[in-house]
Amino acid sequence: MKVAGGFVALLACCSATHAAYFSEGWKPGQPVTKATQLAATATTTNAPAATLQNSFQQPLQQPEEKQSGEGGFIKGILTSGPLATALSKAGIDMARVETILNTPEAEKRGWDPRVQMITDENYEDVIVNEVFESAAEEKERVWFLDITIGSEHSLSAYVDSQYDEAYNMTQIAQDLPHVRWGRIDYLAVTAITTQWLVWHAPTLVVLHERGKVLRFYRPRNIRMEAEVLREFLKEEGWRETEPWASVWSPQGSRAEIMRQFSIYFAKFYYYLSRAPRWLILVISGSIASTVLQYMHGNGGNQEPARPKPRRVLRPPPAGSAVTRAANADTEGTPVSEGDASQKATENAISSPSKVKKRKGGKKA
Repeated sequence: MKVAGGFVALLACCSATHAAYFSEGWKPGQPVTKATQLAATATTTNAPAATLQNSFQQPLQQPEEKQSGEGGFIKGILTSGPLATALSKAGIDMARVETILNTPEAEKRGWDPRVQMITDENYEDVIVNEVFESAAEEKERVWFLDITIGSEHSLSAYVDSQYDEAYNMTQIAQDLPHVRWGRIDYLAVTAITTQWLVWHAPTLVVLHERGKVLRFYRPRNIRMEAEVLREFLKEEGWRETEPWASVWSPQGSRAEIMRQFSIYFAKFYYYLSRAPRWLILVISGSIASTVLQYMHGNGGNQEPARPKPRRVLRPPPAGSAVTRAANADTEGTPVSEGDASQKATENAISSPSKVKKRKGGKKA
């Protein structure tokens, strides 16, 4: 009986515990009891503090976008993994290479990065279609451009240094607000230099009226010193030089032809510069060989046969054996045995006087 009573008490405890898990809970409209608050408190206290803070006090963090594309793939291979280890052992610092690749072109070439780079792509937007606040500002606008090769050429590198120094002095003094400074990379820009017929660098250009008025200055035309360049712009010494005026100039009658030609030539140079150098050498050599063969040939006609030189027979001198044989034949005198061997020569080679005598005898 004691065992049965203990078993019944154990079943009663288990049923009470099981009923607690299947409680209906709080319903809308039902007053909040102390037990409900205790249950909610117990539930919240079981959650980690960091999770609650991230859920209520901090915004949701967006997942980082993985770097994709060909550049990111190649960069990942070169900067991590066994290839990066092998390159580092070979003495190649890929971090340094990446820094150089991400450096702006102006800094790579040693130019002042504050100077506006003028290219075929941004020339129309930056200069031709520049937005002004007033007509007076548009009239006063002057662009001072430096067409350069860079440090590859000693004279061009010197002009670049003086140009950048003049620009820096102007930025400090702030005395040329109407002048804009720009640089054109001669090796990378094709359409602009072709349209302006600029085939040499370094060259300084004073551009006025949205690119319609151009003045060009070579190192032999102006002293390439920073102070001289600044005074040249401050005193507007460029007005003493006549602007470029020809049929090919921006205001000439053939300006549109030149502009279209520069566009197509830029496209041609774009594809040509991306072709393998060996292929260019093969094609240019084949063309040159064909042209030279055509120029040194006779147009495909066979060379005419040269006439063979005619043999001129001279009459034998007087008193020779042939002459005596001829006289003996005419006069009936006997011919010696030595002269008889030349009988055949007598008929083939006869003196002109003898032929004339024979003709005269027939006429008589």
